[in-house]
Amino acid sequence: MNIDMKELKDLVSRPGKYEGEHPIVPYLWDYSNTGEEVGKDSAGYDLLKFELDIEEIEAFPDVHEKCGNAVYLAEDAQGFVIQRFPDLEDEYRDACEVLGIVVSESLGLLEVASEEIRAQSDKVQAAAERLTKAKKNRGQ
Repeated sequence: MNIDMKELKDLVSRPGKYEGEHPIVPYLWDYSNTGEEVGKDSAGYDLLKFELDIEEIEAFPDVHEKCGNAVYLAEDAQGFVIQRFPDLEDEYRDACEVLGIVVSESLGLLEVASEEIRAQSDKVQAAAERLTKAKKNRGQ
């Protein structure tokens, strides 16, 4: 099959269900019958997974570079067809979860450190007061 990039780019550049998407989106949605239902993603979209063949990889090398051999598409409630990135979304969600744990643990450590700093500061202040008093008394 000959992939008409001009037509695909035109489809994504004008208002409509492919507006703002990559040209591979209308190509896969309209011309490819290889989409496999793979369930819902984290946002609740029903995903179709498209495995790219050699011709598609050659026609869309940037997509292959970013997504590997699999492209996921979904149709939203308004009828727009959108590319989804479930693996990257899972990675992002996992990273956010780990960040939350790190921040939580760090806040606990900061609380302990803050108490230590306060205690040490009190000791420094008491020592400074004793030193000042001793110097004052020595001069009498």
